Amino acid sequence: MSHPAHSEHSRDAVQSAAFAEPAQTLLACINAYAARQSNPVLALADTANGFVSGRKYPADPLRFGGLPLRAFYHCHAAPGAPAAEHGHFHVFVQGDASAGKWSHLAALSMDRTGQPMSWFAVNRWVTDGTWLPVPVAAQWLQQHDQGGEFDLLETWLFAMLAVYADEIVDLLRRRDRTLTEIKATRSDDDILRDRDVYEFARSPINLLDKLSGVITLSDS
Repeated sequence: MSHPAHSEHSRDAVQSAAFAEPAQTLLACINAYAARQSNPVLALADTANGFVSGRKYPADPLRFGGLPLRAFYHCHAAPGAPAAEHGHFHVFVQGDASAGKWSHLAALSMDRTGQPMSWFAVNRWVTDGTWLPVPVAAQWLQQHDQGGEFDLLETWLFAMLAVYADEIVDLLRRRDRTLTEIKATRSDDDILRDRDVYEFARSPINLLDKLSGVITLSDS
C-alpha cells in the first residue's frame, strides 16, 4: 500500500509536469511575438482598417489542426467588460461530433496592448449552442496533445487553455452556481435568453505571476 504522503507527492509531480510543458510553450509564443514586435491581437488586425466592431477575426475561425476546437476574436461594447478591454476570444469545443454541436467553453478578454486580462463565462444567448457539463469540460482541458499543425496564434491560445485549465474549470463551476442563484430569485426560467444578463463569472489573469516559475527556470 502506498503511503498517503507519497501519493500526494506523486500527484503534485504529475500536475507540475502537466503544467510545465504548456507553460514553456506559452512562454515561447510570448517570446516569438516579442521578436516580431507583435501580439496575439495585433496579429489579427486588418492593417488597412484596424478592427471593425462585431466582426469576427479571422473570418474563418481558428481551427487548431484536427482538433474539435474553434475560436475567433472580436471587439464590441459588452455589459460589465473592463474599461481597458479591447476585445475577446470566444473558444468553442465540439462536444458531440456526430451531431455537429459546438459548445462555448470560455471567453478570453484582451487589453488594448494585446495582453490577456481575464477569462469569463457568458450567458448562453451570447454565443447560442449548448454547454458542456463541467466534468466533461474539465476532462477536455486536461488533454494537451495538439494532434495537428498549429500556427503561432493557435499555439498561444491552446497553451493559454492548458495553463489556465484549473481556473477555467473553476470559472465554469462559478457560472453554474451563479445561474442557480439567479434562477432561485426569478419566477421564469428564461435567464439563458435574458439579454440583460451578459456574463456569469470572470477570472482575472496575471501572466507574470502564473509563469514566474517557468521564467526563473529559463533564466537559470
